[in-house]
Amino acid sequence: MPLTAIQINWLFEDLEKLGWQRRDGFLFAPYDSMFLSLLGPWEGDLVDFHSRMTGRLERIHQQRATFSEIQFPQIVSDVTGLVQVLQQLILNEAEAT
Repeated sequence: MPLTAIQINWLFEDLEKLGWQRRDGFLFAPYDSMFLSLLGPWEGDLVDFHSRMTGRLERIHQQRATFSEIQFPQIVSDVTGLVQVLQQLILNEAEAT
């Protein structure tokens, strides 16, 4: 099931608290290493989104040598922030049910 409008609003609000910014129809991570569409940030549900972004974070760590000393911590920070927000949203939903 795709993300609901409420989930998307919470996601965007929480990411904006971490410094993500709206520009040109997208929400950009603080270091611009990734962005999400404001019209629909993900096709699947929160658990799928979290799983994919966790996998992305693991791949970034595995490929550390391909990033500069400046890029690596910035990319890790952007993706980690997203993963943490998704984890919290999943926990909030579990507690509400």
